[in-house]
Amino acid sequence: MGREIRFRAWDSIKEKMLNGYQWIDGRSPCMGGGVHRNFSFLRNGRNFTQGTVCSGHHKTMQSTGLTDSKGVDIYEGDIVYISGIGNCVIEWCEMDLQFMFCKICNETDCLTHADVIEDVEHIIGNIHQNKELLE
Repeated sequence: MGREIRFRAWDSIKEKMLNGYQWIDGRSPCMGGGVHRNFSFLRNGRNFTQGTVCSGHHKTMQSTGLTDSKGVDIYEGDIVYISGIGNCVIEWCEMDLQFMFCKICNETDCLTHADVIEDVEHIIGNIHQNKELLE
């Protein structure tokens, strides 16, 4: 299987998004609580550097596998504009085991990949760096 699963992480201490990494094996305890998870940053498909993220202050987000109309990868936690619907937040649904596109004005009104795959116009932000878009 050659499917690449991509992640990014929000560093709540540095208030910075860490982009373009894949998980590699390994976990270890983190000082101050949480768990260190090993990752490998990629550049042009090759390992560029390796390090760890701490679940205590890093929020990891997985790529949905979808892109917007400009070809930009859509991740969990992104806020996207969908034609005819409006702004939606991408959330992982444990019950349905899939990513859901939830309308900001009505969190109970959620759509699946199949509902929106052709209609995602663009990413307008994310829940960590653009909290004002959630109002």
